[in-house]
Amino acid sequence: MGGAQGALHPRNRDRPRVGAESQSIVEVSENSVRKTHLEFGDRCQADAMFSLQPEDGKTHIIWSPDADMRDGVSTLQQPISTYGGFFMDARIDREYETGLKKLKALIKETT
Repeated sequence: MGGAQGALHPRNRDRPRVGAESQSIVEVSENSVRKTHLEFGDRCQADAMFSLQPEDGKTHIIWSPDADMRDGVSTLQQPISTYGGFFMDARIDREYETGLKKLKALIKETT
C-alpha cells in the first residue's frame, strides 16, 4: 500500500466467508500520524489511526481502531453485534501484533 493520502488497497479473498475488503489512507501527517478507513464488504466499516512517536532512537507505533459494531446491522441483530464487539478488540489486537512482529523481523533482515 502506498503511503500517500487517498491510496487504496483492495483485497479479494478466495475464502467466501472473508470476502472483499479495502483499506484507504484518509490522512497523513508526515512522520507522525496515518489515518485509514477500512471496509469489510457489506459487513461493516471501521477507521483506524497509527501514531508514530520517536522513542530512544526507535519508533513507537500506537494503533487506535474505531468501529461501531451496530452500524449497518438490522435492529434485531444489533444486540448480537454489540456482544461480538466485546471480543473484536482482542482478536484484532492479536492480528496487528503478529503483523508488527513480522514487520520488525523484515526490517531487521534488510538493515
